[in-house]
Amino acid sequence: MRKYIILLIIAVCFSGCSNNSIPQQTNSDEEKHSQIINNNEEEIFQFQSNNDEKMFYDFDMFLNITPLDFIEYLYSNPIDRDMKFEEETSNIFSTKDINEFVTKYYNIWYDEMTAIYENLKSQLNDEARKILEESQTAWEEVERSAKLWHHIFHVSKGRGTGDSALVITQSIDIIRKRTFLLAEYTYWLTGEFNFTYK
Repeated sequence: MRKYIILLIIAVCFSGCSNNSIPQQTNSDEEKHSQIINNNEEEIFQFQSNNDEKMFYDFDMFLNITPLDFIEYLYSNPIDRDMKFEEETSNIFSTKDINEFVTKYYNIWYDEMTAIYENLKSQLNDEARKILEESQTAWEEVERSAKLWHHIFHVSKGRGTGDSALVITQSIDIIRKRTFLLAEYTYWLTGEFNFTYK
């Protein structure tokens, strides 16, 4: 039954183109969803390394039946944790250092996404696997196009090579969102999910 559910979820997405216990959705969760979304319609996840840091959840990425505990688990992931710690404790000042820093975490997010994707694919039947592969191929094309556009806009218009770090940071956000989506697929298919990065 779960395989049919994940097949339906992936098909809908494509057409639009740490051992934690499994949290259960409750009426209270649904009320919190509605209240937060109604009060903060335009809020998105923002990564800020200052004393006034705020974290916003982009609920539009998730099914409205996905438990809040699971969404909170995704946003408290160990990759963002280590990225924030390294940013706050390391002497990252030069353009070269910044570019190396964001490239490092781009690669970590890409590896995490790939590991989740391969694990998910191995648990699907042939039909669902084909749809997932087509969805991933379409996403990769969008990601490449977005990266190219950001490069042209920020770097090739006389804004300086320092903006290449911004391009990579924007790519990190794109990969993080795809990773969260694949994690959600895994959760609904298997009933559990854990990040491979520790």
